[in-house]
Amino acid sequence: IIDETAWLVGGDETGSYTSSPVLAFNDEGVGYVGVTAYWEGADVGASPYDNYHTLFFRKSENHGMTWSETGSHDGVPYYTITDDVFDHLMGSYFANGYYDECDMVEYTFNELFAAYDFDIKVDSEGNPHIVLGLLPGGPDPVSGDDYIFPSQEGSGYYYFTIDKDNLDNPGTPCDLSSGDCSSASGWKYSFV
Repeated sequence: IIDETAWLVGGDETGSYTSSPVLAFNDEGVGYVGVTAYWEGADVGASPYDNYHTLFFRKSENHGMTWSETGSHDGVPYYTITDDVFDHLMGSYFANGYYDECDMVEYTFNELFAAYDFDIKVDSEGNPHIVLGLLPGGPDPVSGDDYIFPSQEGSGYYYFTIDKDNLDNPGTPCDLSSGDCSSASGWKYSFV
């Protein structure tokens, strides 16, 4: 259902950036299967799509007999929580970075990393409800290596949802916690 070798950064003998899949359906047969992963090339900032480690998922409307072939990128069979949602969230929760007083180093966050632990539920209308762990990250100011920062305030689980009819063309993201919602058709999120 999800082809890691064709679209995502594949694994090797040392491991993988792709999580185990999560699957959920409602009684009417609308369901989703998802993994957290990188688009091919995104681990080095070279994806033609989004460059965050994000959630990839597909939708079925017949108990998994067939799966969606369209997504938020033309010709790609996956839906994602897109960069604009993560950018919106970055501005709300991680814009200030972190100053390490012990090492006297300023960390600037420029990406979010979707954790490998998440859950998907489906409501009676077929809309996805996702709880996903997010960690801020960016380049280490000393070594230049990428890092994630699990102890940063705001790191943790976030709730995401969207009307299934808007998955192919989501509107502006909406932070439910602050009420910063200019579009009813976009992804909605809040810190758990």
